[in-house]
Amino acid sequence: GQQLTMFIIGEHVLFLLQAGVSAFVPEEPSDVIDIKYFNRHVLAILGRRRQQLVPPVHSNLKTIDLSLNPENWDSDSSASSLMTSGSSRPI
Repeated sequence: GQQLTMFIIGEHVLFLLQAGVSAFVPEEPSDVIDIKYFNRHVLAILGRRRQQLVPPVHSNLKTIDLSLNPENWDSDSSASSLMTSGSSRPI
């Protein structure tokens, strides 16, 4: 019976110690909180400036080349023999 009593008392002491430490030690350090607020402030300012400084881009989508081989490279085995040592493009 005495061992059980000592175990329960020891357990409660550890729980109180854990609660005391967690009450005095914050989840996030103060410098991390300051940096988080600073980053939010900078992002808010940049968001406003981005709208003012960058005009919307209007592009004619018909001029964009979406082909899989825009430079018409030959991919068969004879093309690899035509490569020069200093170039990555076929001759």
